[in-house]
Amino acid sequence: MEQDPIQNEKKVSRKAISKKLRFEVFKRDAFTCQYCGMSAPDAILHVDHINPVAAGGQNEVLNLVTSCVSCNLGKGARTLSDSTVVKKQLDQMKAISLRQEQLAMMAEWRNSMVGLEENAIKSIADYINRNLRSSEFKISDTYLSDIRNMLRRYSVEDIYSAIDKSVMTYLKDTSTQSVDAFLYYIPRICYWQKLERENPMIAQVNRIVGLASKRWYHCNRQSLHRDILTYHEKHGLSLDLISANVMNSTGIMQFNDSMAEVIDA
Repeated sequence: MEQDPIQNEKKVSRKAISKKLRFEVFKRDAFTCQYCGMSAPDAILHVDHINPVAAGGQNEVLNLVTSCVSCNLGKGARTLSDSTVVKKQLDQMKAISLRQEQLAMMAEWRNSMVGLEENAIKSIADYINRNLRSSEFKISDTYLSDIRNMLRRYSVEDIYSAIDKSVMTYLKDTSTQSVDAFLYYIPRICYWQKLERENPMIAQVNRIVGLASKRWYHCNRQSLHRDILTYHEKHGLSLDLISANVMNSTGIMQFNDSMAEVIDA
């Protein structure tokens, strides 16, 4: 019997369903056969055409449905009932509409977050500039990027607190050196504040280092911090004992000598 040339043309022109589209159909249908309800991994899943290719069905998401291998092979080129097709397409349209609505909500939320971030950057920049009002300096656009990076790591409250502490410790006058130090230490104070909150032991070590820097003529804070951690963690000495030795010492050499006596005792 002579074959229909139109049917042959359709068979030749049939396009494969892309992996991306196949995966989207599987996700939409929760990896479950829409005919019998079986799901992966208990069933091998195919993507089936609701309106068969032989009847003019296309590789469109509304014409595709998840089917297990048994249902797909058993269905062949038979179409589902009109009511079933309409129901499945309505369900798919609802799912697409819901996804679009969620994407719009996410975009709106993201835009509002960007607006909040920009307002926070401006507020922090204004606060820094108010602290610099007695000098000729104003923060640069480059430092605005530093503020943006700080906001991604620390809370607004932490940043304001760090600004106040940096003002008291480093903004001694209106010189360039003093202003640069003030700005330089703001993110570093933020770091230590967060670390102290998450690790109280580090907070106590920092307090001891702070005492030493006020009492000693010269204090290398980083070196002392490292020594204190060694005495506490390696030798098991209490931080209260270490603090007492700091208070009774006039410098790092006397402090280390007194700690060596404690260790040898």
